[in-house]
Amino acid sequence: MKNLVKEYSVKGLFEKDINKLLKITNNDLAMFRRYAQRRLFGEPIEYIQKHTIFLNRKFIIDYKTYIPTKETESLINKVLENINNNSILLDVGTGCGALGISISLKKPNVKVYGCDISPDALKIARLNSKKHKVNIKFFESFYVDDLDIPMPTHIIADLPWGNVNYLLKGNDFNRYLHGPKIAFFHPLGILHSYIELFESIKRKGWHPKVYFESGVIPEEEVSKIIPKGKKWKYIKFKQNYSITIVYMWSK
Repeated sequence: MKNLVKEYSVKGLFEKDINKLLKITNNDLAMFRRYAQRRLFGEPIEYIQKHTIFLNRKFIIDYKTYIPTKETESLINKVLENINNNSILLDVGTGCGALGISISLKKPNVKVYGCDISPDALKIARLNSKKHKVNIKFFESFYVDDLDIPMPTHIIADLPWGNVNYLLKGNDFNRYLHGPKIAFFHPLGILHSYIELFESIKRKGWHPKVYFESGVIPEEEVSKIIPKGKKWKYIKFKQNYSITIVYMWSK
């Protein structure tokens, strides 16, 4: 095993990855070589180990789910500051369910729903909901169009917002190459998913407060997609990461 570890160290695997692979494979030499080779070709360690850590909790993932990034924890924390036991939260584009589940664990009296366009992602979200013992109902829906739930007071959304020129520090290009393309870049351009989300909310006649990840998109670009006449706030963090809050009622 020492020679094999040395071999992959020379090939360019980081020590932290090698240690994780050793733990995953329980020192099974053949399995270690298979997994190490996959990692060498750029496959994210999260897909190899079939889970990720988000807010210090383990979440099941697979190739059909986006890997939540460290930066998104700031989005969760901002929502937690502004909800109470009477709040109703909807996680749009829930993916593996990490955002909604994390909030439900912190605020168990808040009613939480999740939705996604991908039935495969929803299967994983339901597994994670069961794993963490939270009562969240997940729905397949085009944004909020297909939902039959009470109007949420708050919506949280981590939808495709950037392009190859706008990548988070915690989201290297290999995640894009190996993950679900539908979770990364909208074909009609940056932030277009949020334009569609706002249109969907308008069709529904809802008036929630919307928290969304704007990532490394500049404030002036975000301002172009805010619905006319709506109050909003752009919050930038030290790591050059931003979130945006939109109040979907009139000023």
